Amino acid sequence: MKKILFTLSLSMFIVLSYSQSGDKYFKDKDYQRASFAFEREAPANPSLYLNLAKSYFALQNFEKAIESLELYKTKYSSADKDYTDKLIALLKRDDEKVKVENLGGTINSTSSDFLPRILADGKTLYFLSDKVGGKGGEDIWYSTLDASGNWSTPKNLYGLNSTSHEGILAISPDEKVAIVFGNFSGSFGGGDLFYSVKTTDGWTPPCNLGGAINTKNWESLSCIGPDGKTLIYSTDKGDGNQSDMYVTFLSENGWSKPISLGNLNSKSNEKYPFLAADSKTLYFSTDGLFGFGGTDIFVSRRLDDSWTKWSEPVNLGKYINTLEDDADLSIPASGKLAYMVRRNSPEGYGNADIYKFLMPYSMRPEQLFKLYGYVYNEKDSFAEVNIRFIDMATNTEVTKSTSSAENGYYQASLPLNKKYLAVIDMKGYLYYSEIIDLTDPDKYRKRYTFQQKIKVQRARLDELKTKLDAMNIEMDNLNKSESQNLRETFDKYEKLTNEYNKVLEEIEKLVYQAKYDWMTENEEDLSLQKDFHVKRAIIGATFELKNIFFETGSAVLKDDSKAELDKLVEILKNSDIVIELGGHTDSIGSDEANQKLSQDRVESVKKYIVDKGINTNRIVAVGYGEKIPVAPNSTPEGRQLNRRVEVKILKLHSDKEGKDVVTDEDKKKKNKDPEKVEVKKGEMLPILQAAARKGGLPSGSDCNNESYVPKYTYKPSKPYKPSKYKTPWENMFSKDKLRREDNIYKGFNIGLLNHKYKSMGNSQGVDVFFVSKNLFENHFQYFFANADTVKFGAGYTGIGVIQLKPLISLPLNLIYGLDLKFFPIKETNNTYYNLNIPVGARLIFPYKGFVLAPEIIHSFGNKKQTSFPVMENRTYNSIGATARFKFIHIGLYANAGKEISFLGYRLGLTF
Repeated sequence: MKKILFTLSLSMFIVLSYSQSGDKYFKDKDYQRASFAFEREAPANPSLYLNLAKSYFALQNFEKAIESLELYKTKYSSADKDYTDKLIALLKRDDEKVKVENLGGTINSTSSDFLPRILADGKTLYFLSDKVGGKGGEDIWYSTLDASGNWSTPKNLYGLNSTSHEGILAISPDEKVAIVFGNFSGSFGGGDLFYSVKTTDGWTPPCNLGGAINTKNWESLSCIGPDGKTLIYSTDKGDGNQSDMYVTFLSENGWSKPISLGNLNSKSNEKYPFLAADSKTLYFSTDGLFGFGGTDIFVSRRLDDSWTKWSEPVNLGKYINTLEDDADLSIPASGKLAYMVRRNSPEGYGNADIYKFLMPYSMRPEQLFKLYGYVYNEKDSFAEVNIRFIDMATNTEVTKSTSSAENGYYQASLPLNKKYLAVIDMKGYLYYSEIIDLTDPDKYRKRYTFQQKIKVQRARLDELKTKLDAMNIEMDNLNKSESQNLRETFDKYEKLTNEYNKVLEEIEKLVYQAKYDWMTENEEDLSLQKDFHVKRAIIGATFELKNIFFETGSAVLKDDSKAELDKLVEILKNSDIVIELGGHTDSIGSDEANQKLSQDRVESVKKYIVDKGINTNRIVAVGYGEKIPVAPNSTPEGRQLNRRVEVKILKLHSDKEGKDVVTDEDKKKKNKDPEKVEVKKGEMLPILQAAARKGGLPSGSDCNNESYVPKYTYKPSKPYKPSKYKTPWENMFSKDKLRREDNIYKGFNIGLLNHKYKSMGNSQGVDVFFVSKNLFENHFQYFFANADTVKFGAGYTGIGVIQLKPLISLPLNLIYGLDLKFFPIKETNNTYYNLNIPVGARLIFPYKGFVLAPEIIHSFGNKKQTSFPVMENRTYNSIGATARFKFIHIGLYANAGKEISFLGYRLGLTF
């Protein structure tokens, strides 16, 4: 009777422990084990084929997913066939294969890391995190890309953070303006958008964007267009159940009335908009369109300037979107390497991680041209100016770039196949414009050979080619074989084919990696360095008119001179200056002849300018002959430098010279009415201030006061140290629970073990066991090497854990469980059985892929057994440790008790 009860108890316990339902595994996102369970359960319950398909989809086994969906349709009478057909079509779509990669422990942490915002050049990443080292709550962090393509240790953006939660929702391409969200003073409702401007003193305190945008509802999740004046954002309309996307534009009249993005908005939620550098391609997340689950990321193209007509949104596909919420895409001006957020990912570091992937060709924005360079003044010093790029076909401003005061550098991204007018119209400078012709971009395209791009993989590819050549010879010999030993020949052919396929797979991987490395390089495919030289508007300042040519010995202008003279005409048309045109010659010829020639030539230049509509009274023409050389006349090079036409500023009205500014002068003028700040082409801070005040600010807002400073103070905590591994030592003593990846055993394990009873001798066996995400262990044991009196042995051990880490910040687990074993005795009907209840503690020390787990256990066992075989009390104590390095585990245990007393071992593999 005892044997019957024991057998029934053992069977029931094993079944209950091992046959956890597929739904439970699916809920725990353990998709591998869910697929095993659903394969077993679905034939009896066809409705489960749907979740079986989703499990295979999560594992990226798309063929199996489609096969399961077909079974769901045919075998489940209540199947939603319309939904199933759409999902099958989406899975069968010919998507470009994409590898989505975690950014790693430098950026991601065991906390949540999200809201990635990559700058236009792809070299600075802002994101939101509550990682160690911040002020408190969720803080804004940023990291820069080094020359080797690695992200630097993130830095906390202390100027915008507080002890509460903050995040950068959007940042302008020139990194001058950020749209932020946080617990800032002066809000209309539960969630408002705020702005901050980067100045020479750092980021300005966040201020409300104003009533033209913010309402009592929830406004958030925004992006800034490439022109720095277009803002797309989400608002929930107050009911909390529907978020729609709107666009508004900044002008001298403030923020325009928000426009709904038309057919992109549904009856559900549209969030996380990101407008690409072409100002046409929009990425966003929604649960209102058909997708794989949760919110998926979609892409659409703007069809006209109404901003209400968009192309049919396209799902980014099966390699990018998952069963969970996929959102928060950000992409640099190149349109190549995108960043996104995945939550609760099995391979993640925390609850939310930032990932990167190569955007598929068909879903990339229109390719842009990278124009970059330096701006100098007439003294060859760096100049800080605004450069505006005007589409000459439509006469509309496409984008604006500001050169750096420190090094004069600027950068702009421009759509291809167009002509642009680069305009610099700055206060304190003479007007400047230049045509940038990008109608034939191919002449700027960088060219590479395939050999150049596979040089890292070349040596290994050559080795593999040698192997293939040898295999081809062997295969040719087999094809010609006259051997009558057919089995041996076919076996050789099969082995050769398998090896051949392995080599081809490795070649495919190497070439894919080379392609990936090429596609993710930082350099732009289309780029051009273009430097600009501007002239300060100062009385007495002089500059030379370059490229002015005359017929030999005469004052007749050559046609080649007109381009340069037209630039001077543009300066005069856009200012009130009075100038002197000074003509100079070399010393060849008489003084009188040179004096007359220089005067005639500047008169010819003056006539050309006057004929273009400039008042003759604003130009004084003076010929200086050979009197003022700038180089020796003894060499041809010196004489060429001396033959020149110079412009000298005689009079000007400084308040009328130029319109644009990039200084902080306006905000420093305490008595100036802020509403009268020049906003037509002014710097961004007064523009945004004026727009916010025009839209209306919440009562009591600190931003009504221009001298507003943050009210909070802080003491920086310990700086964040990034993790190089998934189980970082510095995070081991946090209060985060241990994940299965940090545990001594992973999900699936197999190994050898031993066991011993004094009355029966030693047994050797194999242990196959599984570990769930909550670290529960299910061991199934078979003992094949036993004492001569024992037929075989079998057992089951279930081990549960209680993690104390969230309470005491130590990786200590309490252990409890059930241990069952039975051994049939030869030539008798007797079976030895044993039941133990183990209770103890286990420490987990993970470090750089190595895990050490010392443990101590007291195992309550059966009392003394007097029937055959005769056994003492089976209660015993165990102390020992298990170590794991990557996928190998080994353990040693000293067991001490009356009946159970031996040195035990475990050796096996964990996956």
